Amino acid sequence: MDLIKQIKDEIDPVSKEENIEKNKAFITWILEQYYNLSRDETADVITDCSGDKRIDAFIERDDSVVIIQCKLFEDTTKEIEKDKAKSKDTLREILPNLL
Repeated sequence: MDLIKQIKDEIDPVSKEENIEKNKAFITWILEQYYNLSRDETADVITDCSGDKRIDAFIERDDSVVIIQCKLFEDTTKEIEKDKAKSKDTLREILPNLL
């Protein structure tokens, strides 16, 4: 099975169960699968909204901070180089405030 199709198939139920858009369902899925967060915990760390400085989730750990930015594209051929540059600028802007 195509990995992207599999991921989309797995986020569809999340979107329906939580009554959220697919992009937030994808962020929820990432947090559950890769960071072992519960559904309730994902709701607490997702920052995906207007003015979020391109940060989708922010996980505070005892000795570190995990900043997550992810995208779900319908067009799997889309290039993301421009998005990467914007993300670097965002990190330069927020990191001094965290230290």
